[in-house]
Amino acid sequence: MRILFLGGTRYFGKLILRKLVEEQHEVFVVSRKKSEEKNIQSIIGEREDASTLLSIKKNLPYDIIIDNIAYKPQQIEKLFETVKGFLLYILTSTSAVYIDEYFPLNIKSYGLLKIACENFVKESGFPYLILRLPFVTGPNDFSGRLLYYINRIKNGIVIVPENAKTLQQVYSEDIPNIWSEACSRFEIMCNKEFNVTPLPIEIETYLSIIASVMKKQYKIFKTNEISWKIMKSSFPYIYNHVMEKDSFEQFFSYKLTPMNEFLYKTVEWYKERIDE
Repeated sequence: MRILFLGGTRYFGKLILRKLVEEQHEVFVVSRKKSEEKNIQSIIGEREDASTLLSIKKNLPYDIIIDNIAYKPQQIEKLFETVKGFLLYILTSTSAVYIDEYFPLNIKSYGLLKIACENFVKESGFPYLILRLPFVTGPNDFSGRLLYYINRIKNGIVIVPENAKTLQQVYSEDIPNIWSEACSRFEIMCNKEFNVTPLPIEIETYLSIIASVMKKQYKIFKTNEISWKIMKSSFPYIYNHVMEKDSFEQFFSYKLTPMNEFLYKTVEWYKERIDE
């Protein structure tokens, strides 16, 4: 298949790209910097620039479009004006579309933009698939979300909001298999949306797993919403919405790794590097 991939140069995007190359798809990657992956064709530039869109157009046609970096409907609109006749457009979306009253302002803004992107795609008339991710956890996570907890457990004190109850995350190593399956089964994927997530776990369980791997003792201090915002900390977000996962499990053959399993693996990965 000829696949146009917007993004794909860091974290789980790199993993998806590597999987597609292994499966011998012909992949065209649109990004600000050249991808390190071999056996692909790179289109360097901002996705909305006329020169980038011209390069995309020169390489037509594409069977599937994977869009990891759409943040505004206008970006998708320009892409659809340039690329027509594809079999499936895959929008990587987020749990932030389930906006919670406790979200920090930046996450609310991000969620609203992603909602607008989803709505545009649904109304576009083009074949689409929306895959929503919660926080992605795994080796080489540039966001530092898991490392935040690891460092605080090392110091013996973890501060969390009193309203926070659960965390719902997905393993980065699982994501390439989901996107691969979506591409291979494109005929039945059209005009669907799924939450790509395992079950959540309680924050106390999450912290205890990290501590057991790190072999550290720690104390939890809970703070109210106002104090948390004054601290300007965003980990964990006060977000108790649990993403529905049943429709994903019924439709996809690939089974996601449970949180407790991949958390052990990932903390071990970090521990080896911290101890070096």
